[in-house]
Amino acid sequence: EGEEDEEDGEDGEEDDEEDDNGGEGNSSGAKAPEGSGEDGAAPADDDPLQLAWEVLDVCRNILEKNGLDPLKLADTYASLGDINLRNDQFDMALNDYNKCLEMRETMCSNDDRLLIEVHHQLAMTHISHPQPQKVEALVHWKAAVEVCERRVANLVKLVGMEGEGKPIPGSSVKPQPKSWTEREMNEIEEIQEDIKGRIEAEETQDESVPSSSGAAGSSTGGASSLGADTLKQLAASVGMGAKEGFAEAPVGAPVKTLGTFGKGKGKAAAASSTANVTS
Repeated sequence: EGEEDEEDGEDGEEDDEEDDNGGEGNSSGAKAPEGSGEDGAAPADDDPLQLAWEVLDVCRNILEKNGLDPLKLADTYASLGDINLRNDQFDMALNDYNKCLEMRETMCSNDDRLLIEVHHQLAMTHISHPQPQKVEALVHWKAAVEVCERRVANLVKLVGMEGEGKPIPGSSVKPQPKSWTEREMNEIEEIQEDIKGRIEAEETQDESVPSSSGAAGSSTGGASSLGADTLKQLAASVGMGAKEGFAEAPVGAPVKTLGTFGKGKGKAAAASSTANVTS
C-alpha cells in the first residue's frame, strides 16, 4: 500500500506540472485560436486584408440583424466589394457592389455622387473579370455619366442663386459657398469626361478589333490606369452628409478610405486602390 501511495503522489505531481505548462492536464479544455502563437496572439504573417474583411463582415451582420443605418450597411457592402475585388474574387465583389447599389438607389438622390462611385466600381469589376463583361461595364459607366450630368445641372442652378443658394428639391446638392460649388462642378465634369473617354475607348475597340479574345485582353489591360484616376478624383472630393448621409463636397473635407494595405493581388488592386468612401 505504501508503494501505491508513493506512485499516486508522483502521478499527481506530473499532472500539476502539465497544468502549469498548459499541457494535456488543462482542466478548462480551452484551445488557443487556430494558427495563433502560444499566447493566443495573431501570427505576424496574417494578411491585414483578410482581417479587414472579417471585421467588415461582422459589421455587416450587426447592421443587418438590428436594422441599423441602411446607408452604413450600403457603405459596408461597398468596402467588402473593394476587398473582394483586390483579391480577384470578382463574383463576390459584384454581389457586394450590387447590394450597395440597390440600397443607395433607394435612399440617395439621383444626383448623389455615391451613385457615381458604385456604378464605376461595378463597371471596373465587370471589365476586370477573367471573362470580361463589357456590355455590363458599359451600362454602369453610362449610368455614372447620367448621374454626373444631373449633378452638374443642379450645381449650375445653385451657382445662379443668391448667396450660398438654397436646397434643390430631389437633389443631394447642398447650399455652399459659390467657390465650393464651382470647384465641385469642375471636378464632376472631369470625372464625367474621364468615364466618357473610357466608354468611347471600349466601343471603338469593339469596332476595330473583331476578335473577342483580343478585345478582352485589351480591356483588362487598360482597366487599372483610367479607373484608378477616376476613383482618386471621387475619393478626393466625396464627403458624407452629417444627417441624411448624402454626399457633400466641402473643400478639404476629410475622406476615409480602406487605403492600400496587405498584399494587393492581381490586376484589380490598382483599379480599386482608393476603395470606397465611408462615413
